[in-house]
Amino acid sequence: MPDFLDFSSALSGGLTIEIILLIAIIAISGFMLYAYIYFSSSKWILKWYRAQKIQRSEKPLLYSILDDLSSRADVQPPEIYGFESKIPSMFTVGHASKSQLAISTSMLEMFGELELEALIAHEIGHIKNKDVGKNTFVAFLAGTVMSFPSFAMWCSMLSGFGQPEDPAPRFFRYIGTAIAVPPAAILIHLTNPAKRELEADKVA
Repeated sequence: MPDFLDFSSALSGGLTIEIILLIAIIAISGFMLYAYIYFSSSKWILKWYRAQKIQRSEKPLLYSILDDLSSRADVQPPEIYGFESKIPSMFTVGHASKSQLAISTSMLEMFGELELEALIAHEIGHIKNKDVGKNTFVAFLAGTVMSFPSFAMWCSMLSGFGQPEDPAPRFFRYIGTAIAVPPAAILIHLTNPAKRELEADKVA
């Protein structure tokens, strides 16, 4: 073997220890970052939606439905949060040991008891299938990526390009959206959400 291809001397002694330490630091840092995102991403998502916890005394019927479905599925009942939105929507965030069910105000106003029971049963299906942690992790990463357009707009404004309604900041926001949407969509698609939705429907 030619001398310039012989790395044995370079990988001996102190250099080997430095490489091992570097790999260990990267691995530990990566694990700590993953753990932080896994356990705190649900809080960030609820903050993004400005969701507030709904007390049992405010919606006793809703909690009664939730307790009954959770008991039948043999899972821990999630906490209920409400958020303002004209679009009827419901989702569950959290991790293996704790979860939160978020419901939009329009959904509470639009749907009756039977409809809400069916929709909540679907979310209980996600908890039963242990999908919540993965869904929350992916949603947090995709949401973080999709915050790039707003970041680009604010950077343009702080650089003196005008206000949010002016052409330049809007242009930067559109460009940021065009850049952010593909990786966010690919990230969600790679986790096969359609399969998890069908499996949650089966449990429901």
